[in-house]
Amino acid sequence: MSKPLPLDLEINIKPKLTLKWKKKEDFLHFKKGYEKGFEKAQEIIKEEVKQRIKSACEFYLRYKDKPNDLLIDFPKFIKNVNNIRLRFVDKNGDLVGSMIWHYLSDYNEWLFKLAFKGVFENETRTFGFR
Repeated sequence: MSKPLPLDLEINIKPKLTLKWKKKEDFLHFKKGYEKGFEKAQEIIKEEVKQRIKSACEFYLRYKDKPNDLLIDFPKFIKNVNNIRLRFVDKNGDLVGSMIWHYLSDYNEWLFKLAFKGVFENETRTFGFR
């Protein structure tokens, strides 16, 4: 089973929309009734979007409250996670007990926006105390 991934609305789905015609009659049928072909394309797109949303939800739920698991599976996010963590450590670099909740809260918010980045592309948020 592959790892769930953040939502990516930029991936090209064109290859999945390529309809293969086995017979000339199939093509003519499509040409005459393009609405049915358009409906089929809509079904394909709808299923693809549903799958991507499902993967993004699974990604978020898998790594929610688990920054170490995220970094094991996706080391490319170490800088992002460390930037969040550094705001909540003491002078020794340890998370202070009362700050763990704030750290995980900010981490989870960042993770949610990462998981659904296609939806939140134009939004920015400064993390910290509310």
